[in-house]
Amino acid sequence: MHTTTPIRLFAAAVLALGLAGTAHAQATGDDLFLVTTNLAPNVILLQDNSVSMNHIEWHWDFDPTGTPDCSYWDNDTEYAVDGAGPLDPAAGSLTLDATDTADSDCYRTRTIYNPANPLITLYQGRYLNWLFSAASDPHATEIDKAVHLPPPCNQPACGACDQKYRRTRDQMAKQVLLDTLCIAEPLGIRFGQAFFRDPDNNPGKDDPNGGYVAVRIDDPSPAHASDLEAHIKNLQSITETPLGESLFQIYTYFMSRVTADLPVGVGGLKFPAYSYKESTGQYTTQAQQIPPDPVEGICQKHFVVVVTDGAPDRDTFDADPTDTAQGFGSFGALIGDYYADGEIEVPGDAIETAWYLDDIAKYMHDKDFRPDHAEDQTLDVYTIGLATDTSTDTYLQRVADVSDGLFFRAKDGDSLSQALVNALND
Repeated sequence: MHTTTPIRLFAAAVLALGLAGTAHAQATGDDLFLVTTNLAPNVILLQDNSVSMNHIEWHWDFDPTGTPDCSYWDNDTEYAVDGAGPLDPAAGSLTLDATDTADSDCYRTRTIYNPANPLITLYQGRYLNWLFSAASDPHATEIDKAVHLPPPCNQPACGACDQKYRRTRDQMAKQVLLDTLCIAEPLGIRFGQAFFRDPDNNPGKDDPNGGYVAVRIDDPSPAHASDLEAHIKNLQSITETPLGESLFQIYTYFMSRVTADLPVGVGGLKFPAYSYKESTGQYTTQAQQIPPDPVEGICQKHFVVVVTDGAPDRDTFDADPTDTAQGFGSFGALIGDYYADGEIEVPGDAIETAWYLDDIAKYMHDKDFRPDHAEDQTLDVYTIGLATDTSTDTYLQRVADVSDGLFFRAKDGDSLSQALVNALND
C-alpha cells in the first residue's frame, strides 16, 4: 500500500488550492513553486508515441464508462477517419473525406474532425455516441468554436494542435509537454526525453525493442531546450507500446558507462551497458554517439515520468531485433519477476503483452544502480494514464506504488497538464 508522506499531503493540498477555480486551464509557472533543490533532480519523460495516440482528445465531460443516449456506433469499436465516402459504422471505419466532415445522426449535427490528416484520426464508438447525444449539447459550441490556446513560450502557433477537443492525444500531449518544459526548465530541473523506437530503423521487423533516450539529461540551457522541443514536435507514431522494455533500457541509461562499475542483477549477472545512439536508438560501440550517464552526485534524485494511453504490448523481451536488445536475453536473471504478485507475466497473446513494468519499477526503487558511488542511488517512477481504462489505471497505480511514485489519470490536455505539475511538485 502506497503511503503518502506529510510533504506530499502538503504539496497536494497547496496545489489543489492553487488550481481551484481554474479547472480546464493551462498550468503556469506559479503552479510549480515547490520545485526547489540544491542539486537539480534528473527527470526522464517517457512519452508514449504509439499509434493509439492518434485518438481524438476527449472532452472533459465525457464519461468513458457511461451509456450515451445515442447508439449509432458500437460503443466498444475503434473507428478510423481515413478516406472518402459516407459514415458507415457497420464497415468498421468512418470513411470520411480527408478534411473535417459534418454529419447528422441521433437528431443532431456534429463535425467529426480529422486533425491527424494525412494520418488517420481514431475515435472510440462510445465517444462518438456521446458527441451525438444530449449529454454533449452544453459543450457543442465549445468543441466547435476552435479556441486557439496560447503557444508554449518561444514557440509559434501550431494550427490544429492547439485546438482543444479538436486535436489528437498526440498533438495535445506535445503541446502540454512543451508548456511544462517552458515552465519547469528555468527552475533547474534536468530533463531528458525518451520515446519508443521506430521499427523502420530495423527493416523487416515490427518489434521496436522498447524505447531509448532521444534527448540526454542535461542542465537547462537554450540549446538543450531547443533539442527537447524539436524532438517532441517531430515525434512520429509507431504501432506498439513496449513500456517494460523501455523502462528497462532507461534504467541502464542511468548506470555507469564503465563496465566494472555496472551493478549486478538478481541472478548475479551484470547489467548491460547503455550503448544506443541518441539519434535513432540503434546499438553502437562508438562512445561519442552514446549519451553520458547523467548522475552528478550522491545526493541527487532521479525520476522517470511515464505518460501512456494504454497497456503494454510487444513487450516480452524477446530480443527481436537483436541489435537493440542488450540484456533482453538475460532479463530473467537481471530483474525478471522481481515483484512476486502472482500474475502471469507473459500471457502469451498475439500482441505479446507482458506485465514486467511493475517488476522493473520496484527493482529500480529498491536496488542501487551506481555501486561506484558511496551511497545507494535509486529511481522513482511516476505514471500518468491518458484516457486509460480501469484495468490499465489499476496497473499503472501499482507501478507507481511499488516505486514510491504517484499515479495520475488524465482525460484531456488540462488534466494532463495538472498531472505533470503534480508529479514534478511531488
